[in-house]
Amino acid sequence: MDTSGVGFGHRLMAGPFIAYGSFCLRATQSAGRRQELAADRMAARIAGRDAAASALREVAVLDAARDCYLGDYASAGTPAGLLPPHGQLLQALPDDGRATRTPERHALALLHDPERVYADLETATFAPEALAMRRAQWRELRIAGRASRVSPSGKRGPGELSVTECPSAHRALARSARP
Repeated sequence: MDTSGVGFGHRLMAGPFIAYGSFCLRATQSAGRRQELAADRMAARIAGRDAAASALREVAVLDAARDCYLGDYASAGTPAGLLPPHGQLLQALPDDGRATRTPERHALALLHDPERVYADLETATFAPEALAMRRAQWRELRIAGRASRVSPSGKRGPGELSVTECPSAHRALARSARP
C-alpha cells in the first residue's frame, strides 16, 4: 500500500488493517495447502500415482501456454482497442494433431450451445472497458497487434512473440519433461 502523500492519521489507521490482513492470509494458506495435498492424494488414489503426477506436471505447461495464448494471440488487438469476435476469445484452439490421446467425448459436447456459453462467459467476466472494445476478425487483430508493437524504427517490440517463441512455455515444457 502506497501511503506517500497522505497524513499520519491515515498511515496509523492502516497499520491494524494491514496486520489483520497478513494474519488472515497466513492462517488460511496452511488450510488451503492441506486441502490441495488431500486433493492430490485422492487423485493419485483414483487415477493412479503416475497419471496424477503427470497431470500435476502438465499444469505448469498449460498455464504457460494459456498465458502465451491470451497475451500474444487472443489479445493481440487490445493495444488498438480490438477484441476477437464475440464468444471467440475463450474458445479452444483447433486440434494440431500432437495430442497423444484424446478423450472419447469432449466436455463441451455436453453443452447444447457451446458458442453461446463462451459469449455469455465473456459478457459476465470482462471488465466494462473490454466489453466496450470493437470486435474484429482474427486477421485484423493480428495486423493491428503487429502494427502496435512495431516501433517507428521498424523493430519488433517486447510483446511481439509468436506462441512458438514464448519462452515461459518452453521453460515449463522443459521442466515437465523431467522425470
